[in-house]
Amino acid sequence: MQSQSGISPSKVFLPQGGHSHATVLDFLVDKFPAVRAEEWSSRFNDGLIFDADGQTLSVTSQYLPGAFIYYFRRVESEEPIPFKETIIYQDDYLLIADKPHFLPVTPGGHYLQETLLVRLKKSTGIETLSPIHRIDRETAGLVAFSKRPEDRNAYQALFRDKAVKKIYQAIAPFREDLRHRFPIHYQSRIEESSVFIQMHEVAGESNSD
Repeated sequence: MQSQSGISPSKVFLPQGGHSHATVLDFLVDKFPAVRAEEWSSRFNDGLIFDADGQTLSVTSQYLPGAFIYYFRRVESEEPIPFKETIIYQDDYLLIADKPHFLPVTPGGHYLQETLLVRLKKSTGIETLSPIHRIDRETAGLVAFSKRPEDRNAYQALFRDKAVKKIYQAIAPFREDLRHRFPIHYQSRIEESSVFIQMHEVAGESNSD
């Protein structure tokens, strides 16, 4: 499925049972309550929802259990982020960009066009770009992207298996009472939290310093 303006479509599965939806529209309204029914209808009318064969669906398209559908997200009145990314390296396999503060890596929530991935897809024309790790929206730093889908999992596994060392630098207010304690070596245990793609500190053996 081709992207539009650097945006790749999202995919959703239509479950086999446990539903009472007559149309795909009914299902989407029920599954994504944060999106108004009028907005879903508008996306259907604008040709932004497809079946697995790339055929556009309408507001009356029948719910077909076991099928996949694809849809394009939209964000109304997205605020521009006035900071620019810089590509610092690329070859046939990788692209590495310096991400500015406050720019999300991938679309989500109120951010769609103003994300590093979408900006890079539009500026390079490389539709297959995919980040192989993440950094927070508020954090500036290097982000690596895989260019080829067949290489993506191998690169992501390097970060998943902690084979890549990441170093963060922070600027903090000066504290006179700590003057004679520098450098401070801090260790703690960090694990995934219940909040999606967030980490938090927990008790236990250190796995970060």
